[in-house]
Amino acid sequence: MITTFTALETLLGGSLIGIAAVALMSLHGRIAGMTGILTGLLMPNGNWDWRLAFLAGAIAAAALFFWLSGVDVALQADLPAWAIGMGGLLVGIGVTFGGGCTSGHGV
Repeated sequence: MITTFTALETLLGGSLIGIAAVALMSLHGRIAGMTGILTGLLMPNGNWDWRLAFLAGAIAAAALFFWLSGVDVALQADLPAWAIGMGGLLVGIGVTFGGGCTSGHGV
């Protein structure tokens, strides 16, 4: 698989992530960590509405980009599905014990 660096798309994507993180912090006082947001949906404690909206927006924005741009993303993994699933489970456990993922804390 060959990837090419595209400065404009990278700048736009990073800017949108930063704007979303700042907006979530300023409007709701919450960190935009995807793992924490997803965990709050899976184990609801009463504040699921903004979590659902944030995740739906992240998914819809990516889908809209691919639909409008016509870009085709070929996904290829040289690992069996069980290994990928186990990796995701281990990352989830690590994030839980580590106090959150770096997506929200890093931004």
